[in-house]
Amino acid sequence: MARHLTEDQIAEYRECFNLYDKKRNGKILCSDLVSVMRSLGACPTEIDIKNHLKLISKAPGDHMDFSHFLTIMHKQGSSKNINKDILEAFKWNKCFRRARCQGIRKQSTTKSLFPWFQHQFPTNFTQFLFDY
Repeated sequence: MARHLTEDQIAEYRECFNLYDKKRNGKILCSDLVSVMRSLGACPTEIDIKNHLKLISKAPGDHMDFSHFLTIMHKQGSSKNINKDILEAFKWNKCFRRARCQGIRKQSTTKSLFPWFQHQFPTNFTQFLFDY
């Protein structure tokens, strides 16, 4: 997975990984994964963590090395960029506000344009965007 990451990203990940490598043996506890990822700016959910650990065949009490960590960070970075998605949603919100004023907005249109809404946000979130 290192070939998909820049040298700067790998250096940043290595520095943070080393902070959590208490024994200095090149491994961290899988239970520390959430803390490491959050300190790097990621926002993994419990489900994300379970899926990442399943991907590398590890349990929360196991240790992982840096190569496994890079695999997880690559997957996390490529599967989600919530901040970017939220910004995009607010850009679309401006368009939908115009559409609402013209009377052409529908809830079903929102879900077709933002299919990730139904998985990432509460069901009433799309309505919130228009009522705001």
